[in-house]
Amino acid sequence: MKKIAFLLLFCSGLLSAQVGINTTTPSNASVLHLESLNNSGTHGGFMPPVVDLAERALIPVTAADDGMMIFLSDGTTRCVQIYRASTAAWVDMYCMPTGAAAINYYQDFETVPATPTLTFTGGSGSTTSGTGLFPVAPMFSEGTQGYGVTNSNSTISFDPIDTSGHTTIDFSFDLASFAGTSGNGADGADIVEVLVSTDNATWSSEVTVSGNSNAKWSFAGSAVASGVYDGDNIATAYTAPSGGTLSGPNAYSKVTLSGLPSSPTLYIQIRMFNNSTSETWVIDNVILSLN
Repeated sequence: MKKIAFLLLFCSGLLSAQVGINTTTPSNASVLHLESLNNSGTHGGFMPPVVDLAERALIPVTAADDGMMIFLSDGTTRCVQIYRASTAAWVDMYCMPTGAAAINYYQDFETVPATPTLTFTGGSGSTTSGTGLFPVAPMFSEGTQGYGVTNSNSTISFDPIDTSGHTTIDFSFDLASFAGTSGNGADGADIVEVLVSTDNATWSSEVTVSGNSNAKWSFAGSAVASGVYDGDNIATAYTAPSGGTLSGPNAYSKVTLSGLPSSPTLYIQIRMFNNSTSETWVIDNVILSLN
C-alpha cells in the first residue's frame, strides 16, 4: 500500500507540475512544497543528504548539477554545502561552529621559525637579510630574515591546515619590491598572487599585486592589498600606482585575505613572478589566523 500511495503522489505531482508534502495546496511558485506539520500533529524539518568527504567524492556531479545541496559531516566539520559547477567545487553555505580554540600559524622565515609554524614546500627563492639597494631598507619586516624571489616564477605551497570549527579565518603577509639598480623594479607583468584550495586540486586565485614601470618599495608602506575569499578564481587585483620608489599609501606593503573557508584541509599558495636579475619580490611575517 505504501508503494501505491507513493506512486499516486508521484503521478499527481507530474500532472500538476508541483508536489506538496503535508499539504494539499502547494505553492504555485514551487516545484516541491514542504510543510512542517504532518498528519499526526507533529512538526519536522528538511534533512538534505548527509555525507562525509569520501562519500561526497563519489557523487557523480556534472555541470548540470549546479546548485545541488548536501550536508557535509566529516570529523568536526558540519557544513551545508552547495555545488558550484563553474569551479567544480562544493561551497560552504553555512558551517556550524565547534568552539575550536583561536590559533595563529606563522611563517617568519627565521632560522628558528615561530610556532606553531606554517610550513611550506616548493619555491625557487631563498631567505633574504641585510639591506636592499633600491630602496635602501631592510629586506625583512621583522626579525632578521625574509623570503625573496629574483628572476623567477616561484610558488611556495603551505602545508594543509585543518580550519574546521573556525568561523573567522584570515591570511596575511608583508610585501616589498626591491631592485638591484635605480632603473629597475617591478613592472606590470611582475606579480604576487595568493591562491586557495580545499582539495589541492582546484585552485582559486584570490588576490594579486602587480608592479608598474619599475616600481619599488620597502616594508614600510601603508597601502593594503585586501581581498575576501569567494572561490571564483577571479582575483582582487592591485597595481602599484606608478613607477619609481614608492612609499606611504602608494606602497602595498601588506596583503590580506579574509573569510577563508572552514575545511579539514585548507591549502594556500603564494606565487611570485619577476623576469630580471635586478628585480626581487620579498615577503615576510606570513600569518594564518583562526578564530
